[in-house]
Order: sequence, then structure tokens, then C-alpha cells
Amino acid sequence: MKILVVDDDSLHVAILGEVLQNEGYEVVSALSGKEALGMVQSESPDLVISDVIMDGMDGFDLAQMIKQLYKVPVILLTVLEDRKHIIHGLASGADEFLPKPFITEELLLRVRNILRLKKYQNSLETMVAKRVEGLTQALKEVGNLNREMIFRLLSAAEVRDDDTGTHIIRVAKYCRIIAQQRGFRGEFLELLETAATMHDLGKIGIPDKILLKPGQLTPQEFDIMKTHTNIGSSILEGSNFPLLNMSCDIALSHHERWDGAGYPLGLRGAAIPIFGRIVAVADVFDALMTKRVYKPAYTFARSVEIIKESRGKNFDPDLVEAFLKGIDEIESVSKEYKGAVTPSTENVEHLR
Repeated sequence: MKILVVDDDSLHVAILGEVLQNEGYEVVSALSGKEALGMVQSESPDLVISDVIMDGMDGFDLAQMIKQLYKVPVILLTVLEDRKHIIHGLASGADEFLPKPFITEELLLRVRNILRLKKYQNSLETMVAKRVEGLTQALKEVGNLNREMIFRLLSAAEVRDDDTGTHIIRVAKYCRIIAQQRGFRGEFLELLETAATMHDLGKIGIPDKILLKPGQLTPQEFDIMKTHTNIGSSILEGSNFPLLNMSCDIALSHHERWDGAGYPLGLRGAAIPIFGRIVAVADVFDALMTKRVYKPAYTFARSVEIIKESRGKNFDPDLVEAFLKGIDEIESVSKEYKGAVTPSTENVEHLR
């Protein structure tokens, strides 16, 4: 194991170094506290043995700095043997405080004890780190499993309204791309991508005769269709989990419009939750491109144009800009998860 010897007297450094080398330790040395501090970083010693009285940074200050920055054990050697200085040395972070000149047998015994303890601590830290890593990986796998279960169950439900159930996958991935381009990072993206899959959960409460109607809905039927936002929100509300809270807000707000003409609450502008605004862009874009029982599909290019034309009316202008910045990624997702998309130039009378 490596020991750093610190003393502004080169003779003392040589004597102590020889004693330690004879016991099989690797020894490096410094002639000042400042030099020693740099060597702790560059040499990574297992132990520092330092004189106390040195010009510039003394042993007390050196011990304190080493403990704060590197957590390496320190033995202080000094001619100062009164209780006041011993307490000061220990308070500075020194692990041992020995008189100078030292008794070789005592010094070596203290060195062995400290290094034995350090080796045990290192072993314990390694074991803890491995267990934390294992637990982190296990939690990650549980999270991945939960997300996949959500995707699969919602995809099964979505088959009522989408021949392949891939609508929710595309919307989720579009949302992540838009959010990234808008500047969001980290946990928000993970939550949003999963929460977005539940935006139409409330459709499970809409009768098939309305949900699957191939023609134009009557005003009364459309009023019933609009209740899927409230149904989804009521299913998801009241949770202590951020994912479900975000999902609840998305289910309720993803049909609100930037100009206030949406539903169910008629919210306007920034009053609409940001994640609801993001899902609104992604959901309508995918609805435009997807063939459903009640409508054919637009081409990719025409769908993009409709989103651009709806900037400031249906959608948050900043989010439309983010959508356009990520358009290449969005096109890749649309191709990878194309599902039942059948391009058409026919007019779409209504989007649900």
C-alpha cells in the first residue's frame, strides 16, 4: 500500500521513508503541505503521515483539507505534545497523533491498524456500491416492465379504435421528440412518454356505436364522445404517483385548444398544462395521418402543413416550432410504427 510522507525537513522524510519501505510499503514524499495536497490527488495514497509544524500550510490545515476533499487517513507527527494541540489535531481530521521523534514499533503498529481499517472500509464501500448498482438495475427493469405493461394493455384497448393499436406508441414518441426540442430533459421526458400513452384511456367508456361510427357524428353523439376526457381523468385522478398525476392531466386537457375553443373546460393558452399541449400536437398529427373507420388518412406532408396552419389556434406556437425542429425524427417514428396508415388526399370532415 502507498504512503505519502510530508515534512519540510528532507532528512526526516528520508528516515521515515526508509522505516516504511523496510516494512514493504510504497513511499512517496512531499516537502510542503501545498505539494502534499497535490500529490494526494495525483498519487492516491492509502495513508498520509505528516509533520505538523511546516511553513505555509501546516499539518493541521493539511489534515483538514485531505479529509474534506479525499477522505484519506492521516497520521500527524509533532513535538507538540500538550493536550490542546492533540485535541486540535484530532479535530482537524487526523486519525492518529504521535510524538516526534517517533517510536518505530508504535508508529508501524498504528500504520498497520489504520491501513487494515481502510482496507475493510474500501471493501465495504465496494460491496455497498455493487448492491446499490444491482438495486438500481432491478428498479430500472421494474420500471421498464411497468411501462411495457402499460403500452401493451393500452394497445389492446386501442384496437377498438385503431386496427393495430400503434397510435399510442407513435403519439408517445412524438411527444418525447417535441418535448426534447422544446428543451425538456431527464425525468420529465420519461414520465411524458409513458403518460402520453394514456391520453385516450377514457374511450373505454364510449359506446362502440359512437366510437366506431363510420360517418359524421351528430351534435349529441359528439357531446358523448367528448366525455372521454372526463372519464379518463376520473379513472386516473387521486394518485400519489407523478406518472398517474401527469396522465390524469393529459387525459383531461389534450383536447383543449390554444385559442380557448377546445374541451372539456375551454382552457386558453398557458392555462392548459404543458404536457396536455404537447400531447395535443402529437395526437392530432397522428390522427391526421391514420386511417380510422370514420376517416381516411392524409399524407405526411399535408399533415405537417395542417399542424403549421393551426399554430396559435389549436396549438401552442412554441410547441409547433419544436414539432417542426424534430420533424425528421417524427417522420422516422411514423415509418417505424406505421400501423394502419393509408395516405389519402381526401378531405377529413371531423377529427375525434
